[in-house]
Amino acid sequence: MDCRNKELMLTSGVIPLLERMISCSHSQGPATALYLNLSCLEKAKPVIGSSQAVPFFVKLLVQGEHTETQCKLDALHALYNLSTHSPNIPTLLSSNIIKTLQLLASTGDHLWIEKSLAVLLNLASRQEGKEEMISSQGMINTLATVLDTGDTIEQEQAVACLVILC
Repeated sequence: MDCRNKELMLTSGVIPLLERMISCSHSQGPATALYLNLSCLEKAKPVIGSSQAVPFFVKLLVQGEHTETQCKLDALHALYNLSTHSPNIPTLLSSNIIKTLQLLASTGDHLWIEKSLAVLLNLASRQEGKEEMISSQGMINTLATVLDTGDTIEQEQAVACLVILC
């Protein structure tokens, strides 16, 4: 989707429509995919970050088998995009994202680990993110486990997280 189309959608008021769509289980997948596409746009990051999308994405990640894998991946990637906009970090933190990402990173499933660690790195860039990560029970253990069992990129991310947390 080209940036001009994304900007047109954003200015035409697509976010309230998406917020209505995520309340219906049959339209959550398409709504999440559209949120992901829009979250790539710098102008959209603060709008989406202050919407109902963040708690919805976090909830999708912990719903287990009730949510399609692609929908969960779209939510995780959208959270990553939103986490690159520093003013969104307090909203992300208030949605219990640290614990959710820690759970995903500890699954041993490489499908989730790399992007979860990337979001954690972005959250750790702000003091409140770093403090919440340090106070999260088991976070250091999760990062140490990734050092032992992850692939090279995941290990580098885990080391980077640990250095930031130190």
